[in-house]
Amino acid sequence: MIGTAPRLRFGSCFYAPTGYGTAARAYLHAMHGAGVELSLENLSRNKEIYVPDSLVQSLMRRELDARLCLWHTEPGAITREHSKMPRTIVLSTWEADALPEHYREALNRVQEVWVPSGYNQKVFSEQLEVPVYRIPHPVPVYSTAAVSQEELNQGLSLKPTDFVVLANATWQERKNLDGIIEAFLRAFPTESDTLLIVKTRFSFTSEHAAGVQISQAIDRAGGTRCQGIDKRIRICTGIWPEGRITALTRRSDCCLSLHRGEGWCYPLFDSASSGIPVVATGYSGPMDYLDPRFHHLVDFEKTVPMEKSVSGIILFDHTMHWAEPSVEHAARLLRWIYENRAAAKEMARLGAQEIQKKYSLRSIGEMARKRLEELSRELEDQDPAAV
Repeated sequence: MIGTAPRLRFGSCFYAPTGYGTAARAYLHAMHGAGVELSLENLSRNKEIYVPDSLVQSLMRRELDARLCLWHTEPGAITREHSKMPRTIVLSTWEADALPEHYREALNRVQEVWVPSGYNQKVFSEQLEVPVYRIPHPVPVYSTAAVSQEELNQGLSLKPTDFVVLANATWQERKNLDGIIEAFLRAFPTESDTLLIVKTRFSFTSEHAAGVQISQAIDRAGGTRCQGIDKRIRICTGIWPEGRITALTRRSDCCLSLHRGEGWCYPLFDSASSGIPVVATGYSGPMDYLDPRFHHLVDFEKTVPMEKSVSGIILFDHTMHWAEPSVEHAARLLRWIYENRAAAKEMARLGAQEIQKKYSLRSIGEMARKRLEELSRELEDQDPAAV
């Protein structure tokens, strides 16, 4: 590495048990490994340490004369800042094909924007006046060891021979968890050795509303012809320790994501990078790391978000589009994996090798450092006293 190490003030939700938290910790380890000097700031309103990380704790509020700021957050979090932010980078994602107006206004005040996927780079670049760079998410960093498979199986009453399909997402319309339930039951209406585990939280949708959606999904899948539904569909809520989530991912025989749009999707990325067979909507951010040679991509149609405004947040509207995946196609792909497990696992293993190489901490860390060095030189040329 050439030149003086960039000095960066990095703000994110480092302790959060979410995709943003996972991404924050991975970027931190990647940049630190590449020699970037870092001081961290916790942007989460909730100060509880859900996922402890020794590197995070060692760099939190470290005294550092940082010349650049990187805010890893949703653009809405900076809308209250009305001045220009000439040395601030915002790292963010978005799921639809157009940005909300207040996102555009906020992001046009910063120095530049980083996004993880080519899909996001296209969406953001077409609507912003500031530069947009693609810095992909690195492979996850596990701060705690996974619990044993025996402990996981016992806790969830799983048999070693059970075929487990995993869906890991907050319950909201964009994640389409009711579509996942329908696809699972269409694929396996009576097979007693198949289980769907939905790891979710009701942060944006009430438990009652989710229950109504589940009942409707069961009806669409055939209702009474489906057997053992109560035993074969597990809805697991709340915040789990990282080690238990990791064990569940590794125990799964398939990861199913029928999302309508994603900027990246870390649970899906985690499964794909861990060699778990994946069935996912063939659209948006995940297409950077999902490959039809190794992964099972679901057909879709483009459609307009519902007016109710997804997730209870008024952000998506009729000017935007996302995907409506084919539940029937997803069911066929699930069935193929069930009937061809050895072939599916080998495809997933080869795909994981590609992902681990392309999105390693080292490769993404060096990419981020290079851009930070370029930006430092650009700012010094503009104003030597500012850098």
